[in-house]
Amino acid sequence: SVPTQVVYTNSGTFIWTAPAGVTTVTAEVWGGGAGGGGVNDSMVQASGGGGGGAYAKKNSITVIPGNTYTVVVGAGGTDSVAGGDSYFINTNTALAKGGKKGTVGFEGGSGGAGGSASSSKGDIKYSGGSGGNGYYNEPSGAGGGGGGSSAGTGANGNNGANGGCCDDYSGGAGGTAPIGGGAGANGAPSNMGGTDAVQVGGA
Repeated sequence: SVPTQVVYTNSGTFIWTAPAGVTTVTAEVWGGGAGGGGVNDSMVQASGGGGGGAYAKKNSITVIPGNTYTVVVGAGGTDSVAGGDSYFINTNTALAKGGKKGTVGFEGGSGGAGGSASSSKGDIKYSGGSGGNGYYNEPSGAGGGGGGSSAGTGANGNNGANGGCCDDYSGGAGGTAPIGGGAGANGAPSNMGGTDAVQVGGA
């Protein structure tokens, strides 16, 4: 029997062969979540969290039975690394942009923007949530911003919370997952950087 759905969750490049009798398919793709901006321990700085990946869905893509097609699943970013883009066939067919990395700065880093729906390709598109900002208070401590969630299948992702301030140097909470999306990771507490937004990959 012809499979109704094929799912790719590991990052990388894959080849999909159209089964006999299949002439049209629908592709759903999520971009990779980005990493936080890292940490500068000597300055007690905390980074912003990474942005979550976008979502895109493309209906009625024409394929030829027996032909092979490319599937790319973007990797989730590590510290100071953006999330990878995900796409089916090519970047003009079904494309979901990865999130932007967080930054680290003298007064706490800024959260990275989520993967943009406007820069993605598909019939239905949603943006990932943005990472929260890091908080800095030398020499007491710092809290990293939470990662933004990925977009869901029917909604934009949710933003990560800012790192704790004043007498609270906890990390900010990651953005909660919308239906069909993945949650952002929590920011790290005192004297640490923001942590990665959780990657959700698929095609």
